[in-house]
Amino acid sequence: MTVEQTTQLIQLVFNSVLMVLASGAILGSLLIRQQGLERRLRLAKSDRRFQSRLLRSRHLRRLQQQIRHNERSLLVINVTCLLFIASALSVGLRSLLPWNELILLSLLLFLTGMATFLVGSLLILMAIAQAQTQSITVRPVYRPRPALPAAKSPQRLLPPARDPVKPFALPPRVG
Repeated sequence: MTVEQTTQLIQLVFNSVLMVLASGAILGSLLIRQQGLERRLRLAKSDRRFQSRLLRSRHLRRLQQQIRHNERSLLVINVTCLLFIASALSVGLRSLLPWNELILLSLLLFLTGMATFLVGSLLILMAIAQAQTQSITVRPVYRPRPALPAAKSPQRLLPPARDPVKPFALPPRVG
């Protein structure tokens, strides 16, 4: 292997590793979003504050739809991460074995990984945009609060005074 080929192999491995890290970061944020959506769904199922069953079922359906979109995005980003790992492994195998086809395979896996990364990013953006357009306000059933007791006058709050305190008087000035 020449110096140019070695440099190209290192660059290919480096590109694959960077894309694995980017995919991993997005995958982590999607997992956190998935947990939040599932928690919201669990709370919405147990919450009885909704005005009507229709509003409640609509809200539950929208949450379930958001979870499905997020799961699709998770699947695509997982596939992306696997493609980038396979690309890095094929470049590593090329450094051990003298098969030039491994470089072509690595480039093909890398380009496929980039395409799936783009598709996954678009799915994530569409899911977030759809979640924002479908957001509904949950209005609890109005229940008036009980009236607060009348405040007592400040005189009643103070303890009764025993003897009025006379202020200290200064002797009159002479002269």
